[in-house]
Amino acid sequence: EQKEIDDKLVEQAEMYKSMKPEEAAKILNGMSGDLELVSKILLHMKTKEAGAILAKMDANMAAKVTKKISLIQGQ
Repeated sequence: EQKEIDDKLVEQAEMYKSMKPEEAAKILNGMSGDLELVSKILLHMKTKEAGAILAKMDANMAAKVTKKISLIQGQ
């Protein structure tokens, strides 16, 4: 089951990477109710790709996602 979840996250990360950072950021901004999912999607990208998307996100949302990523990585 965990592998299935990871596979879906990889697939979603690939989908968002294929978009322009502005487009991906706009969609991910709208997912503010699920910071964990947004964070995990970004964690399945290269740092540069995730950074480009975070840079285009709403500053408040980007800060929340960054904090969540730190918490996930600390587990």
